Amino acid sequence: MLTSIELADRWSPYRVAAKMSVRSYRAHVSNGVIGWSILPRALLQAIFLVLLGGMQDGAAGRVYAGLGGIAFALIPALVTKLPDVAAEEKYMGTLGRLRMGRLGLFRLFLARSLPYLVEAFGSWLVAFLVVLPLIGDAALLTRFPQALAGAVVVALAGLSVGLLVTAFSLGKRADLLAGNLASYAFLLLGGVLPTVAAPGWLRVVADLVPYGAAVSCFRHAVAGRADLPAAGHAILLSGCWLIAAALVLQYQERRFRRTGHDDFV
Repeated sequence: MLTSIELADRWSPYRVAAKMSVRSYRAHVSNGVIGWSILPRALLQAIFLVLLGGMQDGAAGRVYAGLGGIAFALIPALVTKLPDVAAEEKYMGTLGRLRMGRLGLFRLFLARSLPYLVEAFGSWLVAFLVVLPLIGDAALLTRFPQALAGAVVVALAGLSVGLLVTAFSLGKRADLLAGNLASYAFLLLGGVLPTVAAPGWLRVVADLVPYGAAVSCFRHAVAGRADLPAAGHAILLSGCWLIAAALVLQYQERRFRRTGHDDFV
């Protein structure tokens, strides 16, 4: 059994990584940016989806798209900004030092996701409190605990996709747009808008990404009906994506130790 000192020593790298990540985040993101950019953008994106859903399918479309827009508020911080942190480390030439650390890149970026998780849930909370009354379902605000549970599943899906995008963003031909593309793929693969005809190959892709099952779980949670199969499906897929991210980063780390450079993939 580990002593308290050994436990503290084991968790110390995670605490340091999370603490430094929060400091780095706050150095780049001021209160003004949060209040005048991040939160309003999440709200405006959700409202735009409400309007688009209404154009597609009237009042029912507004409700459907509104819930999808609230779920989408969790995604940009985890799928776009977290990979950008890793790409910045690569371009600044500091990635090699991180690879030689105690945690390894997967656990390091998992710890560094803390401020982005906070931003994601802050954006989600603003969208939840404002958009539900706009779509005529203010009574659903009373189901906040259930909605929060569904949001956790969506956040897990976003984090798993974000970490895999992070792994590939470190490659030789990495592009900072990868996170943006993965973020907006949520709109296409997550069933955010009322159902439209989609080609068969797109449905196959959607079944392999945790977005759709996570959003379905969130919708049912807000409606007061637990969708355990969708939740289990989303968690299983998210776990697979997390394992894939860990394997890709481990492969990169081994190759870095063997070759001494990061110019691969």
